[in-house]
Amino acid sequence: MHFKLGRKQKKEEQKISLCPGVILAEPVTMGKQNAVYDAVIRGVIEFLIVFGGIGGFLSCLEAPFLMPVLACFCVLFALFFSVLYASGKIWVRDAGYIVFFLIFILAIRVFLKHVNSGFYAIINLIFGKASDYFDMPAVREFAEYYTNRSLTITIFAVFLASVCMIVLNIYLSVYMSIWMASIMTIPIFMIPLFFQLEPDSFYLILMFAGLVAVMIMKANGHCVARKDRQQFVVKGKQKNLRFDYCKSGKLMGQIVLSAVAFVLIIVSLCNVLYPKEGYAYRYKKSSPKAYIEDHVENLILVGVESLFIRYHNTGGMSAGELGGVAEVVSDYQTDLSIVFAPYTYDTMYLKAYTGKEYLGDMWLDDDSEMFTQPVSGKTKGVMRVYNVGADNRFLYAPYDTDLTDEVMEKYYMADGFPSGEGMEYTYYPYNEARVTSVDDGYLYVPEENQEIIQTFCEEAKLGGTEEEIIAQLAQYFEENIPYTIRPGATPHDEDFVNFFLTENKKGFCVHFASAAVLIFRQMGIPARYVEGYAVPYSTVMEGTLAEMFDYEDFFEGESELGRTAVVGVDINDSLAHAWVEVLIDGKWQVAEVTPPSNEEEIEDFWSIFGDWMSDNMEGEGQAGGMGLAISTDQIKGLWLILFGVIIGGVVLFFGRIVFVKCRRIISYHTNNKSENVVAYYRYLCNYMRAIKPEFCYAGNHLEQIQMMEPDGNVAVQAQLAKHMEQLSYSGMIAELDLEQIMRLLKGLRKAIRRQTKLITRVYMFGKI
Repeated sequence: MHFKLGRKQKKEEQKISLCPGVILAEPVTMGKQNAVYDAVIRGVIEFLIVFGGIGGFLSCLEAPFLMPVLACFCVLFALFFSVLYASGKIWVRDAGYIVFFLIFILAIRVFLKHVNSGFYAIINLIFGKASDYFDMPAVREFAEYYTNRSLTITIFAVFLASVCMIVLNIYLSVYMSIWMASIMTIPIFMIPLFFQLEPDSFYLILMFAGLVAVMIMKANGHCVARKDRQQFVVKGKQKNLRFDYCKSGKLMGQIVLSAVAFVLIIVSLCNVLYPKEGYAYRYKKSSPKAYIEDHVENLILVGVESLFIRYHNTGGMSAGELGGVAEVVSDYQTDLSIVFAPYTYDTMYLKAYTGKEYLGDMWLDDDSEMFTQPVSGKTKGVMRVYNVGADNRFLYAPYDTDLTDEVMEKYYMADGFPSGEGMEYTYYPYNEARVTSVDDGYLYVPEENQEIIQTFCEEAKLGGTEEEIIAQLAQYFEENIPYTIRPGATPHDEDFVNFFLTENKKGFCVHFASAAVLIFRQMGIPARYVEGYAVPYSTVMEGTLAEMFDYEDFFEGESELGRTAVVGVDINDSLAHAWVEVLIDGKWQVAEVTPPSNEEEIEDFWSIFGDWMSDNMEGEGQAGGMGLAISTDQIKGLWLILFGVIIGGVVLFFGRIVFVKCRRIISYHTNNKSENVVAYYRYLCNYMRAIKPEFCYAGNHLEQIQMMEPDGNVAVQAQLAKHMEQLSYSGMIAELDLEQIMRLLKGLRKAIRRQTKLITRVYMFGKI
């Protein structure tokens, strides 16, 4: 034991035997912790985590920012909040947060454009890195108010650091939470790491040193959660005994230094054993990443609109699959590049897929020849098709192509047709090839579609020759069923064509082509479903001259355009199309029935979301983007349901209040007057416990009554307490006294109400 006899006297130490075999040799001393010093060390940890995380993220993007300025503000924020939380006084802490909030609002008002510009600069940097990663020619950019990115990014980072510091300080001061520290730092690196961008090692060392320090201090067990609270009374006032994280500041400092040294040693060993210059990066693309890359690319190119696309990134081809599309948004990236000599003003079709049998939600492939074998004539063309981003399961060839088995075998591979390599086709325009015979499958209409198709044909008044029926159907679609790229998904239990013709009554090319095939078959015209690309003459005119090629190598014979030049044309997915082939005079011919589009593309997120969730198109029935059939009547029904839920909630709320009141009033209006008095006193006690927690520590009836009416008559209170004790333990008292006691208790209730604030009384009215 340590005795201090004088200023200059020597210390005498006595060894203490704690138990047999255990002796305490060092002196037993007690010291007071320096709360401010502890808070400063905790602030250092917060600085390491926040500054390392934000700085590391910006370094991944190679974003210009003023590192010393950001570091200084992070230090100020860390020290301010950690010392503020260590003050121990709640009112000081709350006042500090309010002052900071006011300063934060004022600063936002002053630097609003700088913050927005810095945020947009970071978004543009991310998009730029994504453009390099996906090798995209261009992506959308957000307008920045100021060109000085180093200034705007720094200001935005400072505001972001202040918010992160507030949240992190709370969780470190109370819980020393490694999970919150990790969540606030590590996830932000997922974006740059997805694009194979690496942060500077300096910031990573700081961040991981802070995380390691938190992990060590969390593991030592000196932190008890806030839920482990106890209540006690000091001088008549209730206090909350809080168990926050508490540890010696000196030890915390040693842990921080040890964590920094540990991370530095690990990094140094990695650099020595595996120097960066000594190996080449081998990024392996995982299957989950490969799966979502197309969706990420579409999100960057198109924006939030891409979230509503149900097509895979297959160059606009659905391969006969129907019903899974709520909305189609093109990315306008090149799918095909073709080199040829133009010969006609008409739209040129590149055929890729042919469907024959309709199953209600898809078309089955046509096993017969996709092209009628052309007859070699006086005109001959050559087209080279380069697959840039289209689905490589298909060949994309012009009509009248000599697509023999030898040609198919030449280009076909085990995983499809080659992408990026040119495929050369020979085609013969204006040839008179004929089909000798076709089977009845091209006239088959499923039984579940027959009645609806027949009714439609009668309403559209279709009749006449094949050409007249085609023209009549195209005109009817244009006048009665609008074209839209946002038709909504067909419900899974609905037939695609039936739903389109009877309920949805809007769609894009897939809807019109699928319905037209069945309609033509119903009218006795053999027909089949086709997908591919439709290239109008206007797109051909936008192509570039391929001066390195000779015209004679790409076209022979007479054409509508005369002698032209060889051109190269880029075809994007907005030209992907579905159409119909009908058999007329023994020849498969294109029948175009899809009406032109008059709608404008929506760019605003909320407009898209509103259109997706509601029905703002014409027609009685609507298909919502969630894949549900939503009609106007159903929308009204939803509002009625919502209104009913609100009314029901209000009724339940007030019904509960009425039930509690009735139960309480009945409890002291029974035939037994003694039980009535006890029940009423119980109600007063419950009321007091709710408004004054220290009421729980009243030791007897007299103390309870005195707390109910502090300024009451002491003699009357003592007599009332005596009567309540008799009722509580024996239940025996004169009937006259019971009535007097009830009057006194009601007087106590008035005294309690007088000392209770109005807002508390309103709250207690609904609770008790």
